[in-house]
Amino acid sequence: MASSATGDHLQQQAATEASFRVSHLLAKHKKPFTDGELMKEAMAIVANTVFNDFKNKDDIKAALSSVPLGPATVTRRVESLSEDVDQQVLRDLARCEYFSVQLDESLDVTDTAQLIVFVRMVFQDSTTKEDFLTLLHLKDRTRDITAKLNALNTDLQGKNRHLSHMISAVNAFKAKFCVWTTLLNSRKLTHVPNLEKMSQAIQDKDAFHPDQYCAHLDKVAAEFSRRFGELDIMEDISTFVSNPFQSTDVEKVSAKFEQVFGLQSGVDMEIIDLQNDIELKSRSRDSDFWGLVSRERFPLLTACALKVSAYFGSTYLCEMAFSQMKIIKSKYRSCLTDVHLTDCLRLAVCSYEPNYKELADNIQSQPSH
Repeated sequence: MASSATGDHLQQQAATEASFRVSHLLAKHKKPFTDGELMKEAMAIVANTVFNDFKNKDDIKAALSSVPLGPATVTRRVESLSEDVDQQVLRDLARCEYFSVQLDESLDVTDTAQLIVFVRMVFQDSTTKEDFLTLLHLKDRTRDITAKLNALNTDLQGKNRHLSHMISAVNAFKAKFCVWTTLLNSRKLTHVPNLEKMSQAIQDKDAFHPDQYCAHLDKVAAEFSRRFGELDIMEDISTFVSNPFQSTDVEKVSAKFEQVFGLQSGVDMEIIDLQNDIELKSRSRDSDFWGLVSRERFPLLTACALKVSAYFGSTYLCEMAFSQMKIIKSKYRSCLTDVHLTDCLRLAVCSYEPNYKELADNIQSQPSH
């Protein structure tokens, strides 16, 4: 009897773990909770077809049938899975050296403003990790969009990019602003095709006044510079961290380090020592260069390099997550609650693997109805 009871318990635990794994699969693929029943029906078809001639076919069918995948069960599983991976992220966040957050906002299918938050963490061994942190549900939103800003947004969506890539894209965009304004003042509209079409449709060419458009460009450029002002300060720092052995104005770069990271003094001496270290210079092209630099000899520079690594280099994660969100909360699932939207989105985009067995061990398996 004891052996039979143990066997039944193990089968229940396996069925519960299977329900967690299948529920995670459904969430990963952005499927509704009700699709659990479809999965169970598909398993029954497979069992009846593939195992029909097996001696233990009844045991196999019974085992597959015992996997709880009803809508209510899948909902609970998704909630538990989401909580599990969320706790993993929070634990990593607690042990990382430095982190930064990236926020972006968009409307879902019901016109609810959703603010998505990703976190980028850098650890003691110089490794980094980016992942979903949370989804905040807002009551209002504003957006100012132009075709040119959308083009920049596309440039900032590359995957696995660092701060230096973002600075390069922003600097190129600022330079283009100057070119566009100059050309527009000269009535050269090659780079603004909509204005070119409009001007061609005006019979009286003197009636077209580019001044108002130039003034608008100047305002956008000023706001753009204000919003990305921190990148101007970070440019010299990012350049140094990316290539510490190039010719450097030590005094200027040291001042930037002190300004941005609140250092007192000493970073200039570390820069000089680093740039004259022959062994480190021979390893300058290593992808993990700053992981090779001694924290004891260069405490200020290594700490600053880790902080720079914590900066996001693109908006890829937020843009990707919004695309996933629109699939999850479509017009066919418009009644999905904000909490369940957060759970589903977290499981769809999060790279953390849930602790299936631990979750199953904490659940008393019950057949769903």
